[in-house]
Formats: sequence, structure tokens, C-alpha cells
Amino acid sequence: MLAKPVVKGEGQHPLYRELTEAMLKADDLGDSSFATKLARYGITQEQLSDVLWNFEQFLVDRQG
Repeated sequence: MLAKPVVKGEGQHPLYRELTEAMLKADDLGDSSFATKLARYGITQEQLSDVLWNFEQFLVDRQG
């Protein structure tokens, strides 16, 4: 229960797979400063629905 789940890529936890498939898709606005900063740390976005950082949040209402 307290183990660190895999949030993207091979072996992605089923919960994160469901959350990222169900969420609204972001618009790709090109080279943003946020993406540039993440790239400096080796964090890249392969798909628009990828979890990019450890403070990513998903809001889920009572209907799921």
C-alpha cells in the first residue's frame, strides 16, 4: 500500500493508467519554459497525458 508506484512507461500502475487515459488532454503550446526546465533534469514528455512531476494532481469527483 505504501510502495512507490510506477506512474508512466512500462509497468505503469493500473490506477495511473486509468487516470491519465480519462483526463482531459492538454494543448501542446510548443516549447514552454516549464518543459525546458524539466528537460534540464532529464524529464521528458512522451505523450501529452504523461505525469511530469511528483506534484501532479488528479481531481476525481464522486462519479469518478
